[in-house]
Amino acid sequence: MVMPSWMTGALALLALAGGCAGPQFTESPTVTLSGAEQALKEARATRAAEFAALEVQMAEDKLEQARSIAESGEQLGRSRRLAEQAEIDARLAIIKAETERLQQMRRQLEETIELLRKDLDS
Repeated sequence: MVMPSWMTGALALLALAGGCAGPQFTESPTVTLSGAEQALKEARATRAAEFAALEVQMAEDKLEQARSIAESGEQLGRSRRLAEQAEIDARLAIIKAETERLQQMRRQLEETIELLRKDLDS
């Protein structure tokens, strides 16, 4: 059975979220911040904000908070969690944007098919 790409992305997001559920004190906040920064970079590159502006903004805000906390050297666990949340928000934005683009393509194809059917009927 072939799984739609949006479902694959959603499952990947859930797996990522599940991996973030437990304490992960072996990873430094710097590594977690890097993952969030990379996810935001991908979100910007794919213009995810066009379709998921709220998620991109939330990711940016959480990443900024995580950086500030990490720089203070206190509450590193909180910094790590915020960075993880920022990465998840950015990945969700990417998935939502891709889903919307695919839905637009589907609608365009349906319109084209309808026009072709009308041409054949006339």
